Amino acid sequence: MFRCQRCEATVPPGTSLSRIAISTRTRRYPSRPGANPEYELKKMYFRRKGRKNGRHLEMLYVRRRARDRPRRDDGPRRQKRAPDYGGCGQEIARELRVCPKCREEASAGPD
Repeated sequence: MFRCQRCEATVPPGTSLSRIAISTRTRRYPSRPGANPEYELKKMYFRRKGRKNGRHLEMLYVRRRARDRPRRDDGPRRQKRAPDYGGCGQEIARELRVCPKCREEASAGPD
């Protein structure tokens, strides 16, 4: 239950709330070096389950265990971090909580 900020009507319980952006502003985001971690994908191996003649086979993804993996000679892997380059975008400066009727009117736009 809430009050619509556009038509001031009280909305019954269970009605979904919608938000309408009234004003936006331009925002510049600075670059952040090393902000995003990069993860290496683990290799996936198939294991067959079912009959030998090839029918009713179900392919299952199986992660290879650590002891089955070959050892690397160059030491442990480091987690690499990718930069976030930043940029420009739009932010919502002000928004209204509205009822479904007002949302439809706002999405229709001026005639």
